[in-house]
Amino acid sequence: MTEETWKIVNDARSQGISVSDREAKEVYDLCQRKMEIAEIEDKEEYMPLLYFDELLNYVFRRTINAKTWLMMHTEQSKEVANG
Repeated sequence: MTEETWKIVNDARSQGISVSDREAKEVYDLCQRKMEIAEIEDKEEYMPLLYFDELLNYVFRRTINAKTWLMMHTEQSKEVANG
């Protein structure tokens, strides 16, 4: 991870967004793979732009998945309780 990408993570954290170091690194690795596949030449300039977007996408997906899981298990609990 670069100093610039850590700044993005720390900015997110300062706004109350919970992102672990492991998650931040996973998003960084994903960005690296995307840039390789797209054959981006100026990776140093492009990384902060891509990283910001991918970190937001990661947080949104994580939140949606958690809410979906809770809804599914809440519904199942109701079904079990109602017999």
